[in-house]
Amino acid sequence: ICEGNVWQHLIYETIAQSGAFNIVEEEKRVSLNADHQTHRQTHRVDIWCQDDEHRRIFAFNSKGKSFNNTESQEGLLAEYARYKHAIEVAWPNYEVTYAVLKDEYSPSDPKLGKYHFLTANGIPVYNTADYLQTTFGLSSVEMEARRRAMVIEILRKRMREAGVSLTDLCELVSTMTVE
Repeated sequence: ICEGNVWQHLIYETIAQSGAFNIVEEEKRVSLNADHQTHRQTHRVDIWCQDDEHRRIFAFNSKGKSFNNTESQEGLLAEYARYKHAIEVAWPNYEVTYAVLKDEYSPSDPKLGKYHFLTANGIPVYNTADYLQTTFGLSSVEMEARRRAMVIEILRKRMREAGVSLTDLCELVSTMTVE
């Protein structure tokens, strides 16, 4: 269902609707040309928040519940630091925060050591639900209701496209076991 994309889009919508920033974009391309350490020309910021009045930019990398254990914490920090630096070069008069919004992040969870390392080294990591509640007043219950509604709409669309009928769906559901 592309759950990560659904979650990211919901975060984007929540921040955009808050009115806290005059520019909020999803998947904003940032040039990395000033950085000769990489062959990539651009980086896509998942959720870009620009406040021209206070000269602030928040660039959020949205992460779901799962995590990749093959990345080294040093490599990830270097990557995010390069992205932050590229933004600082392109917007020199802005205070830039490059941060991670991690679903179900807990600073006390030892399995999430690389995220603790990021926070300790200048790339803050926030629990997505807590951050949205504290900063924008959206409860985790409301966020979950929005997520489910979006997933159901995606399922409806895909079923229509695939020619799956209500009868087909009922047959499928009737053969499923509850775990």
